[in-house]
Amino acid sequence: MAQEEEKFATHIIAMSENGAVRDVWTVSKELLEVARPMARKLSITVTELLTQETSNKLAASVDHKNDLDEDHKPPAGFRAPKISDPDLDQRMKRAAKFFGETPAEMVWRAIAAEIVLAETDMVLDPKSGEPIGDRLKLEKFRHRESLAFPGLL
Repeated sequence: MAQEEEKFATHIIAMSENGAVRDVWTVSKELLEVARPMARKLSITVTELLTQETSNKLAASVDHKNDLDEDHKPPAGFRAPKISDPDLDQRMKRAAKFFGETPAEMVWRAIAAEIVLAETDMVLDPKSGEPIGDRLKLEKFRHRESLAFPGLL
């Protein structure tokens, strides 16, 4: 377990398996505030966390064996909620009709899309399966474009 404090330069350069520069991470107090708690929970260093994230090999990702697909029909017994506001209920029905769906199908599609989006961004505790971090909070410190660091990427 990485208990000792890591020393950092201003940037961490993450390489791909073939040795090419893949990402450059800007190291700052803000990045460390986001990354350290995740790294500690995963018993790895911040550098290892960022390198694994670069390679899409972060072990603490959601396994989509039962992948939700917005295009699938709602599960058996699923119903759209009854909305007490008649105007809002009418708007929901009108929108569903516009999409060629039942209100239950439209609501299910929205729920499935939100679940998939959340799971894509989660970093999970491998022991409990609970979220311990958000990939999007790391992204603002990641530079993928060659324009960000000419000659490096």
